Amino acid sequence: VIATKDGYLSLTTTGLGHREGWADVMAGLKYNLVRDVETQFLLSAGLTFEMDTGTHNVFQGRGDGEFHAFLTGGKELLPGVHWISGSGFRLPTDTVDRSQMWYWSNHLDKEIWNGIYGLVELHWFHWMKSGQVGPFGVEGNDIFNLGSPGVAGNDIVTLAVGGKYKPAPWLEIGSAFEFPLTKRRDLFDNRLTVDCIVRY
Repeated sequence: VIATKDGYLSLTTTGLGHREGWADVMAGLKYNLVRDVETQFLLSAGLTFEMDTGTHNVFQGRGDGEFHAFLTGGKELLPGVHWISGSGFRLPTDTVDRSQMWYWSNHLDKEIWNGIYGLVELHWFHWMKSGQVGPFGVEGNDIFNLGSPGVAGNDIVTLAVGGKYKPAPWLEIGSAFEFPLTKRRDLFDNRLTVDCIVRY
């Protein structure tokens, strides 16, 4: 059982000023299809549903929800070098209020020294079908689905660079800075992500 989106959003936008509010909640199921410890390979499939429970002020709570079907895989390529890749489709139940998107994300990390890892990520977002209600020609990548007309066929590619620290086998702390590589960026300028993973 997984919950892949929730929380509180604080946005500063050109023209709309500062906005705050709750994000939609996304939850569902994920199943390990392959777990091969000997070859250090994982393959999983999942399905989640985004409930439109968020605050309209931060572009959430629009439409009647959205399904997210995905595959993820992970492999140790060399000792201390790991590649994780995931691809999926965001399929709204209401294609007027939300756009359809296909994405492919890749993560590569390497242990540098004693639990300290460097990492790089490459993310591709492709809009398959436009909505009919949002601002013309722009979308919100993986956080916002504005349902904008005129986005079908658009692509955005972003790069993230950062690091992780594993002080114990059950704890990871990481951070990465992400920015667009393509001329098209829509609402995405840059993003700093900080995470903490506790395993039990």
